[in-house]
Amino acid sequence: MALAERHVAAPIRRTTGRRQPGLLANIGRHWADYLYVLPALLVMLVVIGYPLVSTVFLSFHEITTRNERVFTGLANFREILTDPQVRF
Repeated sequence: MALAERHVAAPIRRTTGRRQPGLLANIGRHWADYLYVLPALLVMLVVIGYPLVSTVFLSFHEITTRNERVFTGLANFREILTDPQVRF
């Protein structure tokens, strides 16, 4: 029999009749683990999340000389994309 003609059968999967625990059951069972990770997640949210949201917010505004924010929409992006001095 040629090598290409051999068929390998998949192993039979035996079930015990019980369902696998869901995601919420696993979280409930390991709640202390998540409690230990929570401070690190909060620090990451502050260090990464806040500057990211702030940058996106400010990209749609123009800051005037009196430190006022004026909503410009996509005008800032249009100005950058049409400026001949900006090279991509």
